Amino acid sequence: MMSFLSTLAELAPSPKGLSRVDFNNYQTDGFFDELFEACGKPRAGAQLLAKRIAALPPGELIACQRAAEAALLQAGITFAVYGDKSGTEKIFPFDIIPRIVEADDWEILERGLKQRTMALNLFLTDIYNDQKILKDKVIPESLIKTAKTFRSQMVGFTPPRGIWAHVTGTDLIRDRDGQFYVLEDNMRCPSGVSYVLENRQILKRTLPSVFRDSHVLPVDEYPNRLLETLQFLAPQSLSHPRVVTLTPGIYNSAYFEHSFLSQQMGVPLVEGRDLVIRDGYVMMRTTKGYERADVIYRRIDDDFLDPKSFRPDSLLGVPGIMEVYKSGRVALANAPGGGIADDKVIYAYVPQIIKYYLGEDAILPNVPTFVCSNDVERKHVIDNIEKMVVKAANESGGYGMLVGPHASKEQREEFKLKVAENPRNYIAQPMIALSRAPIIVDDHFEGRHVDLRPYILHGKDIFVLPGGLTRVALRKGSVVVNSSQGGGSKDTWGAQQDSNAPGDRNYRPLKIKNSLRTIRMLSRVAETIYWMNRYIERAENIARFIHVNLHLMLDLPHGAAGNSGAGGGGQWQPLIWTTGDEKDFMDRYPEATQENVMQFLTFDKENPNSIVSCIRFARENARSIREVISSEMWC
Repeated sequence: MMSFLSTLAELAPSPKGLSRVDFNNYQTDGFFDELFEACGKPRAGAQLLAKRIAALPPGELIACQRAAEAALLQAGITFAVYGDKSGTEKIFPFDIIPRIVEADDWEILERGLKQRTMALNLFLTDIYNDQKILKDKVIPESLIKTAKTFRSQMVGFTPPRGIWAHVTGTDLIRDRDGQFYVLEDNMRCPSGVSYVLENRQILKRTLPSVFRDSHVLPVDEYPNRLLETLQFLAPQSLSHPRVVTLTPGIYNSAYFEHSFLSQQMGVPLVEGRDLVIRDGYVMMRTTKGYERADVIYRRIDDDFLDPKSFRPDSLLGVPGIMEVYKSGRVALANAPGGGIADDKVIYAYVPQIIKYYLGEDAILPNVPTFVCSNDVERKHVIDNIEKMVVKAANESGGYGMLVGPHASKEQREEFKLKVAENPRNYIAQPMIALSRAPIIVDDHFEGRHVDLRPYILHGKDIFVLPGGLTRVALRKGSVVVNSSQGGGSKDTWGAQQDSNAPGDRNYRPLKIKNSLRTIRMLSRVAETIYWMNRYIERAENIARFIHVNLHLMLDLPHGAAGNSGAGGGGQWQPLIWTTGDEKDFMDRYPEATQENVMQFLTFDKENPNSIVSCIRFARENARSIREVISSEMWC
């Protein structure tokens, strides 16, 4: 990969004529700003950042932003948007100005997130077993019975170590007064942590002096922490449990993250077709036969996990895996059935859940929430829908949502009907004035709304990754931060209480046992490498055909290249015969001229044997084994 400094030098515009980008004219516009107070003065944790940015030479900050974007592009840090015809991969937009979470704020967030994680895991154990919380009428029983995410298959079961949600992501927002609120819980397969880790690496290289002096809490230990959490779930008799990551495949929106985390943990990335049930265990198909998988970090929804237990039409999961799981011969993270804890209707009751199981008040408050299945609250929502944000109970990614103040009259009337027809499926919340943070827009700063998603690991203990993912609504005035809706991200700097404590730069990895060394190459990976090389070989062969033919034409006397039309068709026709694509060529091209043959063999995307098609197919194969490909080879 091109080094970061050479990238910066190449992309940096000439400073001549460029203005300095600073915060002199930055306006908070009445919102709580993450870096600046209302008077325009930098907050305590942002003073050094503002000072260093102000001291940069003209044009350098823009050059740093462009270099960061180039580094992300070269590294292939992408996500996919379902149904987007422009392509399967998109670069996740990134702004280099970090969001800073003060040490006092982080201490409260960490305590509140641990409390919430513990209470929701106790809730899941109860709701699938004794259901005491329903008998005590803390939560209406009807809400559980009608929940799409309640899995009857899990009734009477408690997962290994009594932990349901091992990896969670809780979305937080701030209001105008600076108070943090929990916006929603993500107890199933939360995504985005790979961007946290990659954003940090970019910022370390882009603003090294500011980063070095800011005493930022570390995030690089997350992959090791995750592996340690997963290994903790394995049967205690196993000294070296084999951990794998289960992905739906390359067309999943978070596939980059699946491959990235697998690579960082040093564990295989498997698809459903790589696994089979044999002799009561989950086995991997490898080049040396079958090998056991003991712990599966699944990034696949409940519905698709096991066609024998859930959706029978699923081709992504492993038939019979639930039987093995319930018998205790494999561990799954997260446990199936956890989705009931992040149902947006159940969310409204989390403060009561915390009080019921822990006997404590919630440290982090919910956003005030109206449950539309309640007649009184539903009427209030319908009567005040122009002031409300209405959300579907089980949608994500910014879908199934109405932002009342920004919606048209027609959209509001449509949602009134939806709420009236299916009240159980909707909640509503008052419009919160999300906090903002500055981003670079052309040659100046503008404020954009942000949220925060910290990541929590629940294994032997509960670990909260410092900072988390700050998502940014890049569209001016928008409050929707989801990447699928045009959002981007920032690095999040969690400040330390003790400025003399070692920061991110002094991070040392945890010492844990790695299980990859005993696992052979997956059969699918070997096959994919074979086909990737075949496509590259085919592209090279066609390029050689064209190269040799061009030299032959140069050696022929003028006019002797052939008499089949302009451009030497007699000399180029044999190339079509050699590749065996004569019928396909003749169906779309009138004659075998030099121009037509070269277009067909090189840039024609409809020709599966063209150079561009072969390279595309080779790259698709490479994407599916990204975790075993070096960064240098990928770039």
